This record gives sequence, C-alpha cells and structure tokens, in this order.
Amino acid sequence: MPMNENMNKKQWHMGFCGAIELEFRLEKDLLEFNREFPLSKKPLSMDMLIIKKRTDAQLTNEIGRIFRKHNIFEYKSPEANLGVDQFFKGLAYACLYKSLGKTADEIKSSEITLTFVRDIFPRKLMNWLSKNGYAVDCNIPGIYNINGSIPFPVQIIISKELDNRNHLSLKALSQHLDIESAMYFVDEMNLYENQGDRENADAVLRISIDANKEVYDRILEDKNMYQALRELMKEKIDEEVRVSKEEARAEGLAAGEEKGIEKGIAKGLAKGLAKGRAEGAIEANINSIKNLMTSLSFTPEQAMESIGIPRSEYAKYKKML
Repeated sequence: MPMNENMNKKQWHMGFCGAIELEFRLEKDLLEFNREFPLSKKPLSMDMLIIKKRTDAQLTNEIGRIFRKHNIFEYKSPEANLGVDQFFKGLAYACLYKSLGKTADEIKSSEITLTFVRDIFPRKLMNWLSKNGYAVDCNIPGIYNINGSIPFPVQIIISKELDNRNHLSLKALSQHLDIESAMYFVDEMNLYENQGDRENADAVLRISIDANKEVYDRILEDKNMYQALRELMKEKIDEEVRVSKEEARAEGLAAGEEKGIEKGIAKGLAKGLAKGRAEGAIEANINSIKNLMTSLSFTPEQAMESIGIPRSEYAKYKKML
C-alpha cells in the first residue's frame, strides 16, 4: 500500500478512536479504552477494545446498550470496504481475543460484543447476511443488530444514519457530512472543558475538515462559526509554533554567542550572534513544521503554509525535514 494511503488510513482511525471516546465521554468512569489492542506478539490489533469496569452498570449511550465486559470495535474508513470477508475477519479477531485469557475460558464468549462502524450502509453485506440465515434488526436509526450462529452479540453502526444530536463525533467522521451536523459538532466542541475530550475532538475535527472542505468553508462564512473554529484549531497551532520558535531562538543565540566569544573579538561575536539568530530562526521553523505534522497530521506544505514560510522556500525546508 502506498505511503500516503497508509497515512490517510491512520488519520481516519485516530479520528475514529477519538470519536468513540467522545461518544462515551459522559460514562468514561465506567469504561476503559484500549486503542489498537494487540491480538498477538506480531502486528495484529483491533481498532478499539472497551472494557466495561462494572458489568452491572447500565449505559445510556445507544451504541453501548449491548455492551458486556469485553467490547470490540472494528472501524472501516470511508475508503474501506465492509464486505463478507471483512465481517468474518472481525469475528475472527473477537474469537482470537477470547483465546488470550491466562487460564482456560477466562474470557468468556458470553462477555464479548463486536461492533463494526462504517459511514455508509454496506448493502452487499447486509443482503448476504439476510440470504444466509442471519437476522438483521434495526430498532434505532443507524444501529443494526446481527443475530444468527454467532457466539456473541454483533452490531453494525452506520454513522450517516445516526441521530444528528446524540452522536456528533461519529457523524463528523464522514466524507458526506451535512452542514447541520458539522455546525452541531463545532458548537459541541466549544463546550468541552476536559483536556482529554478536547484532544479527542481535535483529532475528529482535523479529519472532518480535511474530508469535507466545502462544508467547513460554508461554515466559515458565518462570523460566529468562523470564530469558534479558529479558537478550536488556531490555539494549538499558535502555541506549538511559539514554543518551537522560542526554544530554537534560545539555542541559536547561545550557539552564536559561544562562537563569537571563542574568536575573542567584537567582529567575531557580532558574526556569531548573527549566524546564531539565522540558524535559530531556521531551526524554529523546522521544529514548528515537524510538530504540526506530528500533532495535527499536516502535510509538509500545510505546515509550512500555517507558519508563513514563503512557497519559494518550500523545497529548501523539505530537504531539512
């Protein structure tokens, strides 16, 4: 798989993990979240494992109503397929997870649930399930329960069909986001006070904006919404750029002063200081670009544009990354 496809898949899955934690943010004291839970010593992992700390606790979130002790999530990004083979691969993951107990039958099949999440209805899979002895029930919009010869409860979540106000974070993970859902999500994000909630929301928002540029461009036409979005995203960017520049500037000045002093003459000191400042500025920009690429999943071009690097210097900075 090409590198850019791998990176895009990783971004979608990071956004999904943030969205799921936001889904259950009001009940997170009852749950334990494990991202990309490893199924073996080799690179094989599930997208999300949620451990229900108290099995007798009743969750109000509609998606969590089937929860037992061990709750496995498999997420399919908009570009990924959810077909028959992917369905059975998810079942295989759940069965493999059941086998990981330290003693025989420590993880009971009766304590496992499996949830698939996808943006759009997987019509071919649903038709196949119906034709092959599985019952597909939908009592809540967007939540399909699969019943049949499966040793644990299975549900398929279609985020596009979920209620607009109750599942905002999952609704935002779409390439077909409507403007109403996007505005609800931005409004909701501004109410988050917990740092963890805000970081999860940032991960979802970055993916949502990248996948729905036209929708967010329309939102930005509203002055109030523009201000809300700017506050959500700009604060993090500005802070990382500021810290990177200050650290690099300090290191550059110190290096320049040291070189100048070693030469022992005023001219050497002046040149050393000037070189130190120049090197400090470049180092600051490099640090800022790397930070934005890591923390906000920016491309090098997006990062350079964000901190004001002239396009004529893009090639020079790319060589130093």
